[in-house]
Amino acid sequence: MVGGGSKTAHPHKAGARVQRAARPPLGARRRLGRSGIFGRWGDLGGPTGTARGVKWVVGARRGREGGGMELRSLGEAAEAAYWERLYGRWEPMDLSGVSAFMRGFGREWWVVGGWAIDAFTGVGREHSDVDVSIFAGDVPALRAHAGDRWHLWNLAGGDMRPLTDRHPEVFSPASQVWVREHGDAPWVVDLPLTPDADGLWCNKYLPEHTGRLEDVTWVAEDGIRYLNPEIVLLFKARLHRTKDQYDLERTWPLLSAPKQQWLRETVRRAYPDCPWKFV
Repeated sequence: MVGGGSKTAHPHKAGARVQRAARPPLGARRRLGRSGIFGRWGDLGGPTGTARGVKWVVGARRGREGGGMELRSLGEAAEAAYWERLYGRWEPMDLSGVSAFMRGFGREWWVVGGWAIDAFTGVGREHSDVDVSIFAGDVPALRAHAGDRWHLWNLAGGDMRPLTDRHPEVFSPASQVWVREHGDAPWVVDLPLTPDADGLWCNKYLPEHTGRLEDVTWVAEDGIRYLNPEIVLLFKARLHRTKDQYDLERTWPLLSAPKQQWLRETVRRAYPDCPWKFV
C-alpha cells in the first residue's frame, strides 16, 4: 500500500506485532500530565497560563481532531496570526481528509510533526494542521495527482509561487508545498518536502543523516506511515517551541534507551543551544 506500505513493527519495539500506538503506562501519563522531565507545567485548565516562566495560550488557532490541547506561547500565536494575514487563511484537513486527498497518489507519503507523536504515544493534542511529507523528486507526480481541482504553491524562505507548467520546479528539495482549491479558498494541506538521494530519505537540516524510508518511518494499523518519533523530536529540537517541549515530554519516557541516547547525542551535536534538559 503506497503511503502506508506493508506493516512494520512499531518503532523501537523489536518483534512487536503492529497495532495502534499503545497509550503510555499510567505512571508515564501521570508524569506527562503533572511534572514530567521538565518540571511542573502549571494549571492547564484555563485558556492561558504560564509554564516554566513562558506565557502560553491553549488553542490559539483552531485545532483538529486528536484531543488534548494545542500549546503555543503568546509570541508564537502572534507570529502565526501574522503569517496567516499575509498568506491567507487556513482550514486544514484532518488526518482522514489528508488520507483521502493522498489516496491514489501512487508514491510514498508519510505523516510528520505532532500527529506522528500522537500516533506513537497514543496521547493526543490539538493541532493547527496535518503535516504530510513526500520526496521532493515526487512533486511532478503530486502535480499530476492534484490535477485541475487543486492549486499547489511552493514556499521557501518567505518566497511563494504556484507550481504550474511555467514554473514546475520547486525552489529547493527542502521547501514546502501548500494546497488549496482556488485563489479565494483556504489552504487545506501542508506538505514539507523531503530531499532524497539515490532513493534514500535525507534529513533536510543535517545532510549526513540519511536512511531507507522503511528504517526512518513506521506503519500503524490504520495503514498510515509515520516518521519515527525520535526523528520528529530531532526536527522539533531545532525550534524548541512550546508545543515541541510538550511533545518531548510525552514521548521521551516511551523511547527505548538506544533511541534516547541517539536523540540526546544528535541534539547536543546539531543544536547545542537547545534548552531541553536531557542534553
